[in-house]
Amino acid sequence: MLGTLIAISAVGSATAKTTPVRHKTITTTMLAICTGQAPSQLCPRITSPPTPFASITVERPSVKVTYVTSKQHCSQVRLIVYVDGKRAGRTGALGPGGRGSVTIKVPADGHAHALAYRAEGFVGGCNAGQLISVGGQIAVRYVP
Repeated sequence: MLGTLIAISAVGSATAKTTPVRHKTITTTMLAICTGQAPSQLCPRITSPPTPFASITVERPSVKVTYVTSKQHCSQVRLIVYVDGKRAGRTGALGPGGRGSVTIKVPADGHAHALAYRAEGFVGGCNAGQLISVGGQIAVRYVP
């Protein structure tokens, strides 16, 4: 008895429907006068809490913070970012009009979390050992 073997091949593709991620960006302008306290490269000084700039609730824990320094800066500065009072990350040293980013982790727990900053100066240019003032823009990009 002769038989016929028939092979059936199914070729197809599954199309996964993806929903685009909707990011939100909060931007704030900062200007801090750092004098009137003990000389330091930190602003606000270590004896004061960091300066709050945003309160966010996230769906995803990865948050990008970008700092663009003022073009009027005359020395380098970096931004140190805090989440709920704990240091979370920092940019590299940035000159006048410089741009730096840092990705921080924020708990994705359905609660609002406070973001704050402290600036750190570096000797050079007009900085002879004390950060006098700092300015620029801070942008926070996250998934709400």
